[in-house]
Amino acid sequence: MNPQTLYVLQQPLADRLTLGLLRQHIQTTDPLWISLEPRPWLPQRDGKRLTGRLPGIEPLARTLPEGLDDLPLLAASVYTPGHWQHFHDAHPLSGLPGQCITWSLESQEGSRSIEVLCRRQPVLTWQDRHRFGLAGQGVLPPSLETEHYYQNGKRLAWRLLPTEPNP
Repeated sequence: MNPQTLYVLQQPLADRLTLGLLRQHIQTTDPLWISLEPRPWLPQRDGKRLTGRLPGIEPLARTLPEGLDDLPLLAASVYTPGHWQHFHDAHPLSGLPGQCITWSLESQEGSRSIEVLCRRQPVLTWQDRHRFGLAGQGVLPPSLETEHYYQNGKRLAWRLLPTEPNP
């Protein structure tokens, strides 16, 4: 593991985390990867609950799906070349507000620095996507690189490193 300095900036979310709120946060950036974790309850369209896979929701994507801005999210991650952000929705029972945590390798206004140990790790993407109804997308490369950041033996953050998509 290699020692490294990370810069972190925590900001509260003004509202509950939805796809629309996430879209507002990333409209000025060009994400390399976006990871979405929808809430377990189902959204409604025209008074009916949507069941099954939601079109456009992938485990890892380059763009946000259209037409689902009211989709409630539990969490989301956005990876750009200069920084990465983890969004967490509010937890009303515990009183924790929603927040956006921005991690960077370079100092940002208002951020604090922390000393961490970094470990790089290759990961394989889903080779059997067709079993889960996700065939034909071709967005994921065969493998990705991740960096994990540890402090006092606990993993604080991780990020996907920039890679090229499949041709």
